[in-house]
Amino acid sequence: YEYMNISSRITMALIIPVIGSLLFAGVLLLEKKQVVLEISQLQKLTALVTVVSTVVHELQKERGMSAVYIGSNGLSFADRLPWQRHLTEEKKKALLAVFDRFDAEAFSISLQGKIKKTQTKLLLLDGERKDVDILKSSVSKIAYYFTITIANLLSIVDESATLSTHAEITNAIDAYSSILQLKERAGQERAMGSMGFSRHLFRPEIYKRFVELIAEQKVFLDSFNTHATLEQKTFFAQTMVGATVDEVERMRKIVIDSPITGTTGNIVNSYWYDTISVKINLLRDVENRLADDLVAKAEQIKKSASNVFIITLGIVVAGFFLVTVTVFLILRSITRPLNYITRATQQVANGDYEVDLPCHTSDEFGVLASNFIKMSCTIQEKEGHLEKAAADLTVSYSREKMLKNKLEASIDQIEGASKAKSEFLASMSHELRTPLNAVLGFAQMMQYNKDE
Repeated sequence: YEYMNISSRITMALIIPVIGSLLFAGVLLLEKKQVVLEISQLQKLTALVTVVSTVVHELQKERGMSAVYIGSNGLSFADRLPWQRHLTEEKKKALLAVFDRFDAEAFSISLQGKIKKTQTKLLLLDGERKDVDILKSSVSKIAYYFTITIANLLSIVDESATLSTHAEITNAIDAYSSILQLKERAGQERAMGSMGFSRHLFRPEIYKRFVELIAEQKVFLDSFNTHATLEQKTFFAQTMVGATVDEVERMRKIVIDSPITGTTGNIVNSYWYDTISVKINLLRDVENRLADDLVAKAEQIKKSASNVFIITLGIVVAGFFLVTVTVFLILRSITRPLNYITRATQQVANGDYEVDLPCHTSDEFGVLASNFIKMSCTIQEKEGHLEKAAADLTVSYSREKMLKNKLEASIDQIEGASKAKSEFLASMSHELRTPLNAVLGFAQMMQYNKDE
């Protein structure tokens, strides 16, 4: 790091938490995107479930008519059964087309297996119909085929509930499945009742199954009440009332009491079939309401998840932009003053003390810039004093040098005068010595003569 400039160091210090935030935001976005994808998958499931339920409804009607047709040796519903088969066939073809487009592998192996099993059963429908037409099939055999086929279809609905990871969708599918199962038991009850009323006798196995179906309907009704919303339960209570429902209950009681009374109340099987079919159609209305609620709930959850994803994406983008701008501003607020101060130091180092640093901020850089300006002014002032002192020293030195020169000149003059004096004295001494020697000799001679 010692070879990196401050800008690079600060950038590295800031980029690490930014990268961490981006990673966190990316994980959050992936989670939200995954929720949207899961809800999209659930929408495909709910769409499949609603198509399945339409086929179930038509198969239930065809099962009842086929059972009555066989039980009456082809006398009852001979005119209505072909049209019902036409309706069933339309729904069956639509469902098979949905199966072909549906990517079951994206959900579970179990769902894939149930769809294949259901497809196989539906492809056998034409053969079963031929046996019904020639009265080769029995009531129990045709009822078994339709019941197993419908059970396979309903297992797809049940599987959808297990694949959901959203509590509201799971509850909605469970409530919907409960109604489908309840309606299926009502359809089986219609078939069992048609067989009993056609013979004016409920054999023990038919009677036992008839009573079991009533009990099973109560179980599925309890399951519906557990998972349904208050509005759905209210709709059910308001729908499943009236003379038709009461009439079905009356005929049920006759069947339940038949082992004791020994009579089926002279009820004609077609009357039983038509009456309970009206009740089943009421259940179909409830089923349609729950299907609409399921589709609407899936769409609502998807929309909500999409909105959350878009909002999260917007927050992440805005946060990233805000963080980027913040990092840029912070980086610039640090590096910009440093660049100013660096250039100012270089300027002072080059001898230019006219420094212009922005010091309008109150942070450390503002204080540093203000103190640097004061320092440069102090240096400039002291340098001025030094220059003045140097000038004064130069003047003093010049004066001293002039005095020195004068002194040297005086010394030279004195030395010259002394030399001239010495030369004069030497000359005078020589000039005086000769006459003086004569005088001295003459004096000595006079002294000598006197002593004599």
